[in-house]
Amino acid sequence: SRGAFVQSGADYNTISFSTIIGGTRGIWIFGSDSNTVTQSYISGANAGAQLDAGSEYNTISLSTMISSGLIGYFLNGADSNTVTQSYIEGAVDGVLLAAGSNFNAISLSTLVGVGGSGLNAQSSDSNMVSQSYMTGNNIGATLDTGSDYNAISFSTMIGATGDGLYALAAGSNSVISSYLWGATNGANLDTGSNYNGISL
Repeated sequence: SRGAFVQSGADYNTISFSTIIGGTRGIWIFGSDSNTVTQSYISGANAGAQLDAGSEYNTISLSTMISSGLIGYFLNGADSNTVTQSYIEGAVDGVLLAAGSNFNAISLSTLVGVGGSGLNAQSSDSNMVSQSYMTGNNIGATLDTGSDYNAISFSTMIGATGDGLYALAAGSNSVISSYLWGATNGANLDTGSNYNGISL
């Protein structure tokens, strides 16, 4: 069950000052564009908020996204969405960008991965995270295979038991004016991670 389900073709809607709780997903945007969620509490076992392929130009601001089971904010092939001034927490990852979720932006937010990573990007390109705090029980921010041209700036990445930043086969990413700390490494660029830039 979902607290709110916004289907394909349902565009330009606004949810504000609300509590949205679903059995599986707090809010599920399924191929819908240009919707706004603000000043709301969003919770679901699998995902606080999930945006699937074809969901573009949606904005979540001044809100809390919580998942007791998996991902706080899950983008599954969704492009050009924005989160700002929000708190995001997942039992595994705070934020998961998967399956080609590109050109998304997160700013002025806190991303907490209780069991995994604060931010986990998988095969997702050209996303921007700025002025945010990312912490994970394992890794602060993960750039996994095929995640290229992403930018993290003016942010903090903390890996409680692993790395602050971990990249695997991810290229041409940039980290600027940020603080990285990990119990293992501040930054760990693994095999195939080429042409990345870190400027602290």
